Amino acid sequence: MDVNLKNQIVNFLKNGIKEKNQKMLGIEMDVNLKNQIVNFLKNGIKEKNQKMLGIEVEHFIVDKNTEESVSYYGNNGIKTVLENLMKIYPNSKPIFGEDIIGFFSRDFNITLEPAAQIEISINPYKEIETIEKIYKEFLNNLNSIINKFGYKILTVSCQPKSNIDNIKMVPKRRFRILEKYYEKIGTRGIDMMKGTCSVQVSIDYFSEDDFRKKLQVAYFLTPFFKLLTNNSNCYQGKFFNTFLKRTEIYNNTDPKRCGIPENVFAESYGFENYAEYLYDRPLIYYKKNNEFYETDKTFGEAFENQKVTDDEIWHIASIVFPDIRAKNYLEIRGADLMPFEYILGYCALIKGVFYYEDNLNTLSNMVKEHKMNNKKVNDVQNDIIKSGWNAEIYDTPAKIFAKNIMELIKKSMTNKDIEYLAPMFTIIENEGLLNIKK
Repeated sequence: MDVNLKNQIVNFLKNGIKEKNQKMLGIEMDVNLKNQIVNFLKNGIKEKNQKMLGIEVEHFIVDKNTEESVSYYGNNGIKTVLENLMKIYPNSKPIFGEDIIGFFSRDFNITLEPAAQIEISINPYKEIETIEKIYKEFLNNLNSIINKFGYKILTVSCQPKSNIDNIKMVPKRRFRILEKYYEKIGTRGIDMMKGTCSVQVSIDYFSEDDFRKKLQVAYFLTPFFKLLTNNSNCYQGKFFNTFLKRTEIYNNTDPKRCGIPENVFAESYGFENYAEYLYDRPLIYYKKNNEFYETDKTFGEAFENQKVTDDEIWHIASIVFPDIRAKNYLEIRGADLMPFEYILGYCALIKGVFYYEDNLNTLSNMVKEHKMNNKKVNDVQNDIIKSGWNAEIYDTPAKIFAKNIMELIKKSMTNKDIEYLAPMFTIIENEGLLNIKK
């Protein structure tokens, strides 16, 4: 073989090597646009002394007698509930879609999910006591209204009785666009929108290294978080013997926007990697001049060579559904809806893992020791779906793994936070929230 000719061919192929910031199919990524997303994430870096917890909780409202879902529409529907609830909070401001779909108040926001699930988003606070006070007052006020109408809050994660096809969507243009999108993508998008309720806790990050560490530890522990909070054994009138129904629904919703971002356990993972992930996600719709428009483009394709606003980046950051979602903070999204005291216990668990530095460092070392990758997380999660508390979490029986994590974090926590954590130990001892007598 002519060595010179061979080397010319080798060099030709080498010249085809692309930088990581280039997309497949040979289309170069808009570096300026990607850097705008990177800067959005960088601007989320907080001072170490903040350590705030934000919480979002969704609630099913059902008829007390039939346990059928209460519609947004009609006499004493969820619209009426919202209007009555607003009157209790002075200076609250309504949120409108095509009709009222929520309101802003001093300490929290109320919004509606597609099937009129009521969501409370409590402002970030350092202390769980503050979250407890705000959330308890809200629940008392909500119950005082819905009791009059013969309704109740159902604290399970999946719609147990109503057929979701019979639940009319709330009057919000974006939800109708998503509904249309999910008719083409995946198999369970409408189930996700109409049939699920969750608890989401948000945490701050203090540097890019801290962002990476918390993201990786969160994904490492996600199967544990999901098993611990698993709270559904019936969906649309049918009982089932598997676990993590809400996760099963998300797994079949949209492969491009759910699951775990690629290479999230890489030692060098950072803002740029997550920016690339958002850059290449389907945009689905965008807002211009107060109107919503559908699109088949990704975020990068739609905004190529443009200067984007934080609101536009926030949109794409909000319309992806991985278990850990980055905005200018991190959202831990794996937990099912639970009763009040367990939600506070879960907040304490998240605080104990991510805001006690010794605990976070120990768990980060465990991530390295296990040589974590996406497949290992998914394999454990799939084992839990089939076997629940009989599954193993990273080659350790689930109950032992759970106890080990809880005992680890408990050592560093304040007595007050340990008090809040107590219901989580009860779940472990009973091998599941569903086994505890309510």
